[in-house]
Amino acid sequence: SREISHMLVGDITLVSQLGIGSTFTFYMPINCKVEVEARNNELEGIEVKKETTVKGEVIEESKVEKEFDSTNQTDSNVVSFTPQEIPDDRDRIDAWDRTILIVEDDVNFAQALIKFSHEKGYKVVVAVSGGNALPYALKYKPVGILLDVQLPVKSGWTILKEFKANPEVNHIPIHLMSSLDIKSKESIEAGAIDFMNKSLAKSELDDVFNRIESMSGEAPKTILLVEDNEMHLGAMKIFLSSLSKDFMSAKSAKEAYEILEKHKVDCMVLDLGLPDATGYEVLEKIKTQKRFEKLPVIIYTGTNVTIKEEQKIKQFANAIIMKTADSYKRLMNEVKLFLHVIEDPADEKALKKPYLKGEVLANKKIMLVDDDNRNIFSLTKVLEIHHVKVIPAINGKDALNVLKDNPDVDLVLMDMMMPEMDGYESIKKMRENKKWNNIPIISVTAKTMLGDRDKCIEAGASDYITKPVDTDQLISLLRVWLFK
Repeated sequence: SREISHMLVGDITLVSQLGIGSTFTFYMPINCKVEVEARNNELEGIEVKKETTVKGEVIEESKVEKEFDSTNQTDSNVVSFTPQEIPDDRDRIDAWDRTILIVEDDVNFAQALIKFSHEKGYKVVVAVSGGNALPYALKYKPVGILLDVQLPVKSGWTILKEFKANPEVNHIPIHLMSSLDIKSKESIEAGAIDFMNKSLAKSELDDVFNRIESMSGEAPKTILLVEDNEMHLGAMKIFLSSLSKDFMSAKSAKEAYEILEKHKVDCMVLDLGLPDATGYEVLEKIKTQKRFEKLPVIIYTGTNVTIKEEQKIKQFANAIIMKTADSYKRLMNEVKLFLHVIEDPADEKALKKPYLKGEVLANKKIMLVDDDNRNIFSLTKVLEIHHVKVIPAINGKDALNVLKDNPDVDLVLMDMMMPEMDGYESIKKMRENKKWNNIPIISVTAKTMLGDRDKCIEAGASDYITKPVDTDQLISLLRVWLFK
């Protein structure tokens, strides 16, 4: 805080009294200007005079004068020189025109982009300063943006964050460009549709505009959902239906490969637990192929991932989301980020309102089977918050008797390791009775060995969660299985 106060030509004081407390007072001048450091301006070939300042008043400033901006102080991609505005089409744009926003401080390069845009039939608005990017986008509603990384006032990375945080413009396709060596994956993860190296611009511009055309067009965006669980698959389609109506689904790695070979996919959501391959194997096979290098892949899984596994997955995946109570919100945001689409508020309200409000769990009857009373007590407290009626059973044999007395049970949470009759045997007996065939059963076990999930599913469980139980993840599973 002291350093910040000095940078703002201010001061900070402290008054502290024993038994009463402490008061920090931050003093800052109303009109504050900060000298541009000599080392920054030397890069631009500008001579700077160091002058004396007193608190709250600048006696004499350097030849280059800048208002304080935290971005300028911390971002190495912010340059100090701002060129004059470039003539563009902003005064000749009609309602039916398609407009491209070019955010570029290199005048010659910007003019070349203007010429190319005109040849493609676009009107052009140019911002030579990063500070004008968002205001221009809000005003002129471009169908695509060509964004430089190194800019005056704000860098391209900062602008990208601002755009993706603003619901009015976060759907606009942004193509990042720079003479710096930036990996395409980094720009896509930040929210751009791709990255272009300026040195290769001439040969890549056709592809750039084709990509903007496809992303900004009205053609439906295709989402590939790779998930072997029907209920999870159905839930994802409901969550994402306000972003796209065009879904393709695969229940195995083999099916996913076949779909990718035959169809154009704009985004893929991948579960890690597949019957014929691990999620990492699928990722590696897809992403090492040049044609799928830019395909956004979101990992959406209930499988616990170690730090080491996460690092491996992040080499290829654009995002990793664990299935928890509110994870669908992040899934929607990530898909929206990569598809560059506007969510339909009416669809969201109609389809997800019951899910959002937790109404799906209210008044549901769940049988909780566990031989440890402490687990029954703690999970009952969690479920009662959501107005769930909990029916306890102390082992697998007791569960069968309780289920006979309560045929209206909506779901069973089954511990797998219990005395007298374990969860595996109890689930098998439940599934032998036609009356209980369709009851969702979620197995709960402390074991996390490879193959446990498959063993539970083979016994007849609908889903699987490990101890210690992540309550957010549990609530998410319950909502998926009880959401009608």
